[in-house]
Amino acid sequence: MPDARDIILPPLSAGAAHMMVFGSPENFSAIVQIVAAERLEGKEPADWILELSDGEWAFRTTGS
Repeated sequence: MPDARDIILPPLSAGAAHMMVFGSPENFSAIVQIVAAERLEGKEPADWILELSDGEWAFRTTGS
């Protein structure tokens, strides 16, 4: 499992409605946790899952 140094997050511009994070299916959980900590200000998982589902955030994985 990668640590935070292995994943580079693009900056979220002030007017952006969505942020896309790319990674492999194997590290998707780690990516989501890092994004939650860095971009969603460490909110509890129940809070950021709600934010993910309301259309403000888009997460995509690469690979098969």
